This record gives sequence, C-alpha cells and structure tokens, in this order.
Amino acid sequence: MLFSVEEIKKEFSILDFKILKEEEIELQEGAYHKGKASVVRFVGRKTKIH
Repeated sequence: MLFSVEEIKKEFSILDFKILKEEEIELQEGAYHKGKASVVRFVGRKTKIH
C-alpha cells in the first residue's frame, strides 16, 4: 500500500474527514489488472485556513 490511514491523516491534517477507511477490494480493470487490492479511500472537507 502506498499510504496508510495514519499517513493520510498526517499529510491531510487540514481536512475534516467524512470517510477514511482501509479496505480490500476486487479489481476488474482489464485482462492484466484484476484481483484483490488493498486501498485507502477518503473524502474530506477543508476546514482550516493556513
């Protein structure tokens, strides 16, 4: 996995996370890009101004 949930929280600390989860999904993106994948999905809203 490229990023962990903790890394996302740190790198995007300016956001108020509505969704932040790590999950395993099944890819079906063509003949050579399918199978299980671990992903981090998030939706956040900017709440602070730097």
